[in-house]
Amino acid sequence: MPSRLSRAALDRARQFVAIKGRLLDAVLVQYALGEGSGADALVALAPYQNDDGGFGHGLEPDLRTPASTAIATSTALQILRRVKAPADHPMVRDVVAYLIEAVDREQGVWPIVGPEVDEAPHAPWWGYGPDLAAAWNGFRFNPTADLLGALIDYAALVPPDLLRDLEVRMLASIRATAKLQGAYDLMAAWRLAETAGLSVALSDTLTPLLEASLAAIAPDDPHVNFLELAPPVSGPLAALAAPRFAQAAEAAIAGQQPDGNWAPFWSWEEASAAGWFAAEADWKSGLTRHMIEVLAAHDLIES
Repeated sequence: MPSRLSRAALDRARQFVAIKGRLLDAVLVQYALGEGSGADALVALAPYQNDDGGFGHGLEPDLRTPASTAIATSTALQILRRVKAPADHPMVRDVVAYLIEAVDREQGVWPIVGPEVDEAPHAPWWGYGPDLAAAWNGFRFNPTADLLGALIDYAALVPPDLLRDLEVRMLASIRATAKLQGAYDLMAAWRLAETAGLSVALSDTLTPLLEASLAAIAPDDPHVNFLELAPPVSGPLAALAAPRFAQAAEAAIAGQQPDGNWAPFWSWEEASAAGWFAAEADWKSGLTRHMIEVLAAHDLIES
């Protein structure tokens, strides 16, 4: 088992988020530590949701646009699922309606961003253009696998024929893929695999793909957040995931900054100094919050 985060280090991290971070992250830290409620988290998440039901406003910090995007909405749904937001909550009903409207039914995917992203500062990899789909593997896994998992969680709100069609298309994408080349596709597919209501066909097909993909990913690939790959209790994936998770946790605990935060390893300051200034601050807040969530969930914080 890796080392545990000390109470002093936890206190520094909490203070950083409380003083310099986003309100949403501060509330989610409280939730992760058993000191807050899911209802509080939903209140803090609400300002990032638009009238169309999607999410924007820098929730994904590398996208400063207020407009809704599939990738920012994916980020929001990870939070909604984490705090177990009920299907009858207005925020959930609206975001599911957005996904139903925004999906490309011909391809069975959600385009990761739309043209509105270019109206505000953003990281270069989020630029809209004719090569966007090719750059993101046709959107088949990121963000589609993530968003499909959310729709399965909230299946009562989704037309059954649409959900069946999306599941069939995802099954075809998995069968047509020998291994996931991109780190973000891998993490999105992993989150789909963790969905409680996943069909046996999808689960049985997805597991060997994740095995092959995880075995092929370099352990030092900075784009793979192995802390996202929470090791299963048993099975073939556990043998692959558990050691990398343990190594990532050890490195993360050692990598905390003196003022308590965890910082991004990337930058797009050259593209927009002002945009990156805001994004970096939000990333430090979000990464620190997420680190506390993961370490708390796996009993890696000193009691």
